[in-house]
Amino acid sequence: MRVLYIDIEGGFGGSSRSLYYMVAALDRTQVEPTVWHRTSGPISQRLDQIGIAHRVEPRIASIIPRARNNWKIWLASAPRLLRLPALARSIREFAPDLLHLNYEGLVPLHIALCRGGAHIPTVMHVRTMSPANAIYRAYARHINSHIDHLIFITENERGRAEAAGVDLGRVGGTVLYNPTSAESLAADEKPIHTGPLRIVFLGTLDLPRGPDRLIGLAAELRRQDIPCRIDCYGGAQRYRKLFLFPHRTLEELRARVHAEDLGDRIVFHGHVSGPEAILHNADLLIRPARAGDPWGRDVIEALAHGTPVLATGTYDRFVRPGETGFLFETWDDAAIASVIRTLSANRALLRRLSDNARTLARRLFDPAPYGARIVDIYDRVLAARRP
Repeated sequence: MRVLYIDIEGGFGGSSRSLYYMVAALDRTQVEPTVWHRTSGPISQRLDQIGIAHRVEPRIASIIPRARNNWKIWLASAPRLLRLPALARSIREFAPDLLHLNYEGLVPLHIALCRGGAHIPTVMHVRTMSPANAIYRAYARHINSHIDHLIFITENERGRAEAAGVDLGRVGGTVLYNPTSAESLAADEKPIHTGPLRIVFLGTLDLPRGPDRLIGLAAELRRQDIPCRIDCYGGAQRYRKLFLFPHRTLEELRARVHAEDLGDRIVFHGHVSGPEAILHNADLLIRPARAGDPWGRDVIEALAHGTPVLATGTYDRFVRPGETGFLFETWDDAAIASVIRTLSANRALLRRLSDNARTLARRLFDPAPYGARIVDIYDRVLAARRP
């Protein structure tokens, strides 16, 4: 079957990396994948290496429901939205057997596709915890009428979709945890160091992901004289404010670190395209997200490398307190520093957490069964569409 995948960027963020691992896991005797991605980036070289056709398609636009400022986002996105009918025509001309939308923010594209008269069988990934507001309810009405199957990355996204009005009795829905690479799962056992703990943050530098919180934590770690350092990897948002002004988050965070004289405790390195070696050599991953969602791409890849996770939230399918890491219902510098102190003093506990993380990752994030389940979903969608 010829499957066209629509990716909202070019391999920098978690959804795009997850798409790569998904298509890499497919049985190519059953699926002929083609990827259209909005920007050039790391995904281009990776897809070339495994022989998957792809192209940069700058007309791709993505909008998800937000808790506030939705009208501003739609207004700023208007120029891209105006290009969606032309993109929809290109998809119809490509004529795939099945369309796989990698992000729920692509619903406007699918609306344009349907208004143009196309009835291409469609599977869509749901990857974010968008608020169940009027915009999500409008999306849900379109999904109920025109999307054949939804794939949720955890149970949390499924619950939010149902709250917004998605009828899973009418639209097929499957929870599939994102896969990671077979190479990561097969990597050598992580070394446990005897020196200062190496803590890493991986993610876009924006307010929801909470990188600013790490500066306060670094100050607390210094106050308690706990031997460790936080290395932060990630750049600012790639879109521009009002299409003109770049985000300066990285520079602002570095300036704050300098002003508080914390350069020996925390460093913001900027974007890195290959985090595998960083995670393998780290002792801990920290995820200070304000949304309290401890199940992102950074968590999956950390666990695969045997790196325990400290995260905010209560969902414990991946980060299991005392087994693969620790969860904090609310952000508390002193409480988190206390856990880091314990792990610094007890490397046997760190070893146990690391081994448990690898065991869990091999069970939950193995790409081979994941690829087989994706093909099974495609088969069922196409079978249901046949006369």
